[in-house]
Amino acid sequence: MATTKIQIINLALAYLQQLPVNSFSEEQPPKITALAAMYDVIKIKCLQKTIWSFALKTQRLSRISDVSDYPNYMYMYQLPDDCLTVWQLYVGAYQTQTNYQLIGRRIYSNEPTLWLLYIFPQTENFFTAPFVDYIALQLAAQAGLLFTQDKALAENLLKMAELAFVDASGADGINHPAYVIANYPLITARLSG
Repeated sequence: MATTKIQIINLALAYLQQLPVNSFSEEQPPKITALAAMYDVIKIKCLQKTIWSFALKTQRLSRISDVSDYPNYMYMYQLPDDCLTVWQLYVGAYQTQTNYQLIGRRIYSNEPTLWLLYIFPQTENFFTAPFVDYIALQLAAQAGLLFTQDKALAENLLKMAELAFVDASGADGINHPAYVIANYPLITARLSG
């Protein structure tokens, strides 16, 4: 589904019972300019709310130093610039999880090589239809009072956005494969005698 920022904003405007816009220009009313500015913040908030399959990325982390300034950890890594939410850290190709500490934009670990699975600010053309509805409703709910001064409408839009989140996250959950536990030493030791 190829979607654009303007299409999502127009969907939010439709929920607010307002006319759509064709583009963003200096001739737009101030409310439309405010809505476009709100969109960028709401998009990030919506992406950070859960693990969306269309916004996942894997990357090998860059080690900053072989000497950590944080006790109990040997290595220090830098988060990628586009990392919104850390989901999982892995050691090597077998996706073995490891202990780590996240402080600011740095990760501390005892592993010499780390891979990060994380949420990044995906472009709109990769959004799923339920997510588009969710983000448009969130935008409409946040802008409801600005456009309509109708508190009841704003509250209804917020309830609709919460339901849209449940729908979008449920639909997206189908895209997550079941994870196989590759190495579980305690279970292996117990079963082997």
